[in-house]
Amino acid sequence: MERDKIEAIVSNLQHSLELEVPIDFNKFDNILSDLTIQYNCKDLDVDGRISKDEIGNYVVQLKNDGQSPRDRFTLAHELGHLFLGHVDQYETLYRRGANELEYAANEFAADLLMPKDIFNTKVDEYTNSDNICNITEVSNFFGVSESAVLTRGRFLGRFPWK
Repeated sequence: MERDKIEAIVSNLQHSLELEVPIDFNKFDNILSDLTIQYNCKDLDVDGRISKDEIGNYVVQLKNDGQSPRDRFTLAHELGHLFLGHVDQYETLYRRGANELEYAANEFAADLLMPKDIFNTKVDEYTNSDNICNITEVSNFFGVSESAVLTRGRFLGRFPWK
């Protein structure tokens, strides 16, 4: 799926759920009656997965508590599979591997957690007069890892590919 289509889906979702940055994932659980988010699923051999249960409700399972920057990205990634329509194509999707569905879910997660306009504003805000951006401050603002900020910034043309 093309980036602009993913961005439009995320934008519609942000407006319809009245999401603010940093994203509060409890809004998804509270508003979407057919979605359950389960944390601390220690038996998972992956960071997260999404599936449908026996009555057709969506279940996102995370290996950890969902609070770390990596967990937040994993949760957004799994929700990407849901809102991009991937779950109806497969019984269960795991956050692993590299294919078109995984790239699209990663793009969804980045757009959801770090919307382009807000991202660019924060990069400008945390860039000093020597044109050096404080990646840590940007990552803290969005509640994501520094790696996620660097990747997002590279795709948006804000940081060089090294």
